[in-house]
Amino acid sequence: MVVAQSSTRVLPGRAFTPTEEIDVQASLPALAARLPGVGRQSLLITECVGPHGVPDLVVLVGGAAALERRLASGVPPLTSELDAQILVRLNAGSGVWLDEVLAAIPASTPRVIERRMSRLERVGAIRRTRVGAYLRRSEISPFGRTHALEAKVSDWGGAIGQALGYASWCDSVSVVLGRAPRRIDGIASRMADHRLGLAIGGEWIAKPAPRPVRLPAARRLVASEFILTNVVDSSAS
Repeated sequence: MVVAQSSTRVLPGRAFTPTEEIDVQASLPALAARLPGVGRQSLLITECVGPHGVPDLVVLVGGAAALERRLASGVPPLTSELDAQILVRLNAGSGVWLDEVLAAIPASTPRVIERRMSRLERVGAIRRTRVGAYLRRSEISPFGRTHALEAKVSDWGGAIGQALGYASWCDSVSVVLGRAPRRIDGIASRMADHRLGLAIGGEWIAKPAPRPVRLPAARRLVASEFILTNVVDSSAS
């Protein structure tokens, strides 16, 4: 049994969804339940706002307990890419010096990083030891694996474009079509080239292929923090 909920984030100006596309979206939870690893501790979020795009459904696999700990920490969602770059270079158990963080993120100026670290300290995400080294709060780390599903009636080209955007922050992505397009073999082959899953009419044609290289830790952290914004009232942060 999986837990499903709609995102608490409401985006202004979302277009009206035609009835036929709503029917395709209705098939997503059942398809998601047949993805690898999806089970009792999985979370399904509809219209999940992410770093790049809004998938019709995102499945969080194996991260429910870590999400609960993150929610209980009281630290507001941290969706800045630079914050993530800083946080993944800090440890929860052993201090890291400021000079080490600065050396690890050469693309940003020391002043900018120091300012971001001061904010992270204020909100409780990091703290300094007695000798001045920095520690990251243990609850702030990437959690679980993410599957994104994008539903279209028949617009497979548009679906691929959106899916590739989701692939920048999700572990796997699938396209779900309501109707089979012409030249289905060529389309399925193209999706396989991008490691995208494909389902048509409520049935899997091919499930998403495993990613050859895991997403960078900072990108996974940003994805986790965005998921957090979808299950809490982000206006409070």
